[in-house]
This record gives sequence, C-alpha cells and structure tokens, in this order.
Amino acid sequence: MDNDFSNVTSDLDVKATYTINTYTVTFNPNNTRIEEKEFADKEAFVSEFYNDLFDWINANRDKMTKLKYDEATSTYTTDAKSSGHDDESFTDVAGLRALGVYVFEAGISAWLYKPIEGTNSHEYIPEEDSNYFLNTEPYRTKYQNMNSYLLNVMETSYTGYNRQFGQASNNRVQIFFRFHQWCKGTNIPAFDTLPKYFDSGVVEFEVQLAYETATYDIENGLTLPIPTADGKTFKEWNTKADGTGTAYTNLEKGTFGNMILYAIFE
Repeated sequence: MDNDFSNVTSDLDVKATYTINTYTVTFNPNNTRIEEKEFADKEAFVSEFYNDLFDWINANRDKMTKLKYDEATSTYTTDAKSSGHDDESFTDVAGLRALGVYVFEAGISAWLYKPIEGTNSHEYIPEEDSNYFLNTEPYRTKYQNMNSYLLNVMETSYTGYNRQFGQASNNRVQIFFRFHQWCKGTNIPAFDTLPKYFDSGVVEFEVQLAYETATYDIENGLTLPIPTADGKTFKEWNTKADGTGTAYTNLEKGTFGNMILYAIFE
C-alpha cells in the first residue's frame, strides 16, 4: 500500500501497490537414456525413496498446507492434530523416516501420488503433475513402477483400500500409512518384493548449454538459448521430454510461471 493505515484518524485514500514476480526457467538438455535397474535390498530402496522425497519436499514445501517450515532452523512440522495425534518435526531425511505412521499419513501422504481418475491397472502410466512427489519429474520416471507395486499390495493384503489413491478423511491416503509402517520395520510381506526403478543418468550425447537456468517476468519475457549437440539439429524447447507438450522458441511478454523446458533434437 502507498500509505500507512495502521492508525487512521481521518479520511484516507489508500492505493494498492504491486511488485512484479520473477520466474525461473530450468533448461533440461534431455540427452540421457533410461535404464531399468534393481535395488540391492530393502534398505537401498527405502533410503533412496526417502532421500528423493525429502528433496521434493524442500522444493515444494509451499504447496503442502499441512507442513509448516521454520526458515530459521530449517525445521518442518506436520499438522497432525486433525488425526488425533500430536504434531512432529523433522529437519533431515532421518527425521522424515522416523515420523510416526499416523503423523506421516496425516501430514505427508496426500502429496505423494495424484489420485487416479477412472480404473487403476498395473499398466497405468502416472500422470505428470508437479503438485505430487511421484508425479513430478524425474521421480515420475524413476518410480513409475510404484503404482503397480502399491496396487499389488492393495490387491493381496488391503483389499478395502482405495486403489485410485483417493484421500480418506483429513487428506490421508491409507496405503501410504502401511508403506511407511513397513519402511519403519513392521513385517508386511506384500511389500517385500521390491519395485524396479529407472535410472536416467546415462548420457547419450553431449549438449552445450549457454546456461542451465534463467529468470524472467511478465513484462520482459525471455529469449531462450539455442543448445548445440554434435550430429544433431535443435528443434525446440518443450514442456515434456518426449516433445508432446507445449513447444517454445521464446517466452513472450505476458508469460508467467516457473518452467522446466526440455531440449528437442532431430
């Protein structure tokens, strides 16, 4: 506001003032090959899953309404009172893994996987959606077998659970209660056959990028860089790695929002 109105004693005109938001574009060279691999054992799977989840939480904490973050101490506190349990806090991966199962279900599980519309199946391919951990790249690709893995557990051991990962009361997703319980040491044999994962770190060709990130705002837009790769011709930047999303050569004035753009080569 352009005038202080904390102590008004007469008529006062107050005008709203605004600042221009700045957005970030991340440029993905899109030059890696995906390989299917196996986890060495349960601990390797659980450790990698929770490390990835913690990284995603750090990047998306503003979306998680039941998770409060203290900048001064880098502490996360879950809002679990609605489930009849006290809040719990964590500052690192070990703390995330140590959360009580009821608190994890009430404060975390709603952001793990986007509910599926229609009928789920073992062939279902997760929809890309950055509001959910398992739907956000690169985790969507890496853990694409998680849907079939969790569906199998529901089909064999928890037949009453919602197979579309629909949320129960207080945003809880039942199967993630059991998953966290198993990760913490409870014997649930249906989880013991581990899912395979996909490693996208194998570089197929080298790409030269002028820079990996850039910022822009709605008043200026952004001229996108042109990457180069030996033996290939750059076609466009795209919002999806397979080129089926929205294509961009530049971000025009009026565009807004953070973006991940993938280089498409011919």
